[in-house]
Amino acid sequence: AMNVIECALEIKAEAHELARQWNIRKNWLRNIELNIGLHYEKAYIGTLSASSGDILTSFGQGLRVAGAISHLSDNGQIWASKPVIVQMPAADRKTLRFGIMHTDTSHSNHFIRNGFATIGSVVEGRLSNWIIENELGFLPVTQILDLSGGED
Repeated sequence: AMNVIECALEIKAEAHELARQWNIRKNWLRNIELNIGLHYEKAYIGTLSASSGDILTSFGQGLRVAGAISHLSDNGQIWASKPVIVQMPAADRKTLRFGIMHTDTSHSNHFIRNGFATIGSVVEGRLSNWIIENELGFLPVTQILDLSGGED
């Protein structure tokens, strides 16, 4: 799990650097925002034959769930399901800064470190037109921010 998260953070950094270079060289005024969804599931991977050649595919719901989680992301965020975080040893979890933003009754945002929220509660109010499937609405997710080395 830690390797996957490190890879996602590296991809995010590379996209940010590429956007910065394009801004300088090509006067391109847009950001490159690659939204990433991570999910852990034991499933089978195989190939399907097609006229254009073999296609690598996953036999299970993991890819669909990861895709749904990536829809939660805005501005190049990384979101992960709780099963990804649970797979990590406690020592690795301490080096990872993850959690959720919580809006209180006075509409102030607070970061809840190491916190999770269900997909349904995250989508509610942010993406009111995004329809989620019932079985995914209760899946706990969190936003991955960085490797902070255990600092607050």
